Amino acid sequence: MTDPTSRDTLEQNWQPIARPGFNELIGPIEFRDDPDGIRFRFLAEAKHRNSRGVVHGGMLMSFADTALGTTIRKGRASRVQATVQLELHFVRPAPMDGFIEMHCRIIRETRNLAFADGDILADGEIVAMARGVWKVLVSKSD
Repeated sequence: MTDPTSRDTLEQNWQPIARPGFNELIGPIEFRDDPDGIRFRFLAEAKHRNSRGVVHGGMLMSFADTALGTTIRKGRASRVQATVQLELHFVRPAPMDGFIEMHCRIIRETRNLAFADGDILADGEIVAMARGVWKVLVSKSD
């Protein structure tokens, strides 16, 4: 199993998402900027396991919500938003004891709504596809 705080993590420019509360329980979740969008990851640990021995679907859903919401909010520290809709299509089981990654993209933004999607991958293969809509509640220029 890989330690997410290892030297390898730091060399690849991964940064932890530092949010108190629920994300502390499911994380750590890390992110980094890539040319084609933002990437996120977490290390699948025992706390993420379901009764079948793979990553729990609820963890993948929470991961998608955090990753997509963070993508939409990136660079807008004062923005307050709420998830309006989130759908996840499970493709195959996500294995344990490795990194689960998500590549996120903003599809469209209006004055009051933001749309994003992304693929969740394990070992380079898609395990789920997510799409969501966020309501912008407060947006001040940063």
